[in-house]
Amino acid sequence: MRRCNCSIKCVEHNSDICCEGYELQLYFHYFLHHNDAEYAKKLLADIRDTGNAPFVQCCEWCYQVVAEHRNDLANEMEDQVNANVFSGYNLGIVLYLIAFQLQNEGDLKEALEYYKTAMQCFVPHAIYMELSSRNVEMIENKLNEADNFVD
Repeated sequence: MRRCNCSIKCVEHNSDICCEGYELQLYFHYFLHHNDAEYAKKLLADIRDTGNAPFVQCCEWCYQVVAEHRNDLANEMEDQVNANVFSGYNLGIVLYLIAFQLQNEGDLKEALEYYKTAMQCFVPHAIYMELSSRNVEMIENKLNEADNFVD
């Protein structure tokens, strides 16, 4: 990892990281979720250069699920989660991506549980906290409507 004099503390790895690496991650996720996949793909190329394998894999999956609309990665992601490859923020993102795929496949109850678990990995104002919260609310409303319809 590149270092500079800013000394942002990486809680996950208990080391100082360069603010540019932090910003790279922030911008990647921002542009990815604001429908600028082309720019996110350019940032993904820079992310690959970091050499941080779990971080790179997490961002690759984000791009594949969000920009390329893939729904076939949940089992692979779950295997990596169970192997403890990810922790902290990256773990939360992977859990979010599993939930997102399950939601797209119509498995709302399972997606809801993954979103709730993912939310435990994020700080209150993280982009994925907001996205997870929105999806939890939407799924709970759909499940409540379905329950009311059955009654």
